[in-house]
Amino acid sequence: MSNNNRHGIYLVSNPAMPGLLKIGFTKKTIGQRLAQLNTTGVPAPFRCEAFFSCDRLELVESRIHSDLEKIRYRGGREFFKISVEEATTVAQKHAARYPLNINDPPEKWKTKKELAREKSQALLKAIINAKTRDEIDRLEKTLRYYYVKGVDELGGKGEFKYLEAMANAVSCNISKEQKK
Repeated sequence: MSNNNRHGIYLVSNPAMPGLLKIGFTKKTIGQRLAQLNTTGVPAPFRCEAFFSCDRLELVESRIHSDLEKIRYRGGREFFKISVEEATTVAQKHAARYPLNINDPPEKWKTKKELAREKSQALLKAIINAKTRDEIDRLEKTLRYYYVKGVDELGGKGEFKYLEAMANAVSCNISKEQKK
């Protein structure tokens, strides 16, 4: 199995957890997801048993987990007491209902966090490069929009506060320069 598969449902096992499969989704490559899972707190590396590229990842994962609820190892966790063959059958059934369209725009392949980071970086660049009071006013309106819409769009409260402070600092600099 290639570690370059991305945007799909995965079934992974770990020799330190015999009889259990972790079933989840990733918008990254399976190799990147395995790297996230294989931290210092895990006694043995996870191994990808199956991967199903599909669309509507959260929905597909939710339906798989619902089908397997009775054999979930512990509530709220993505581990199930199931064979690879049985899990593959269930996952394949749900993933096949939502085939992935390779012509989808790149945004669809990115995680919410990646998209938020890109928006935040673009806004920060615009704030730093602002030359007029009008530009700052427009950017501050954009910040207010994200505050109302939800700061998660920009990566969370900390990122929002940072951008707000930068806008204020640039605004002060512009005001000082205009007074000269």
